[in-house]
Amino acid sequence: MDAHFATADLIDIAPGTPSCEIQFRCFGLRQRFCGRVRTVRCFRDNGLIKTLLNTPSPGEILVVDGGGSLASALIGDMIAEAGRQNGWLAPLYMV
Repeated sequence: MDAHFATADLIDIAPGTPSCEIQFRCFGLRQRFCGRVRTVRCFRDNGLIKTLLNTPSPGEILVVDGGGSLASALIGDMIAEAGRQNGWLAPLYMV
């Protein structure tokens, strides 16, 4: 088994896996940026986020309202990388 994995991967494999419910507030390396903002409201379901970040974007910013859930991540490394490759400027979280 590969020793490199992320919490989001574990939750995908076994949704009942306990996770740390501390709200992390790291939004990436950029401290300032601007662009067209698109918003998504979802609760423990990242299907729409995955669809959007796998769609080409001319430098848009995705703001996600996760409904206050701290049980699981909505954007993991693979979805964030897909967004970067498709031109999204930044995914952000609102809780």
